[in-house]
Amino acid sequence: MQCYFTKRTPETLDWSTAYHNDPSIQCIMAGLATHKANEWSKPELKLAGPGFILPLQQGRVSLVNRKLVLFKPVFQQIRYVGLIIVLLPLRRKIFSHYHAGPSGGHMGEYKTLFRMRLRFFWPGLRKDIREWVKGCGHCTAYNVWRSRKSELYFSWPVTTPFYIMHMDLWAPGKIVSAASGKTQMLLNAMCDLTQFVISSVVENLLLRCWRKHSWRMLSLHLEWWLS
Repeated sequence: MQCYFTKRTPETLDWSTAYHNDPSIQCIMAGLATHKANEWSKPELKLAGPGFILPLQQGRVSLVNRKLVLFKPVFQQIRYVGLIIVLLPLRRKIFSHYHAGPSGGHMGEYKTLFRMRLRFFWPGLRKDIREWVKGCGHCTAYNVWRSRKSELYFSWPVTTPFYIMHMDLWAPGKIVSAASGKTQMLLNAMCDLTQFVISSVVENLLLRCWRKHSWRMLSLHLEWWLS
């Protein structure tokens, strides 16, 4: 069992080193530099790996700002979302940032997966995140009540931002305020549709304190959305 702590996201040097040490990525980058994005030979596709064959054949892999990006179709092959291709040495570091960081707050498998799938891609991403969340010591110790059966199921499509809000408490250890002497925690609230997260420092776990911070965060969300 492993406990994940907040880590910095990979920097430019980390990405460059990972690209340089991966033969399959070197093959893809060399191919993008020498021929069209959808013209790949069988040896090139074999070296790239099965997870990249279809995107490469369709010309949906490109080099953007010195990072490999896979363009995933989201609307009838007209609109695409760009996902950064993450190599093996960087995957756990990125997972740690989005799962155990202040904005993640150990929110669980589904929400961690949803946030990462909007930004990153690698073969077997869903399987890796499921195993890493199950192996997170903090989630195992403090979220024993959480299971798939306890989650809410909705029979209608939710298309309105902030219609469904998820809230959770998170603390990276015991942090005591110098002013009040009370233990401080982060109260994280996330919109289920947009995955927009806002965090607020709390010291009191009474219901009225939760209600106060909930309305404050909701008003901030609405002001942001309407601006």
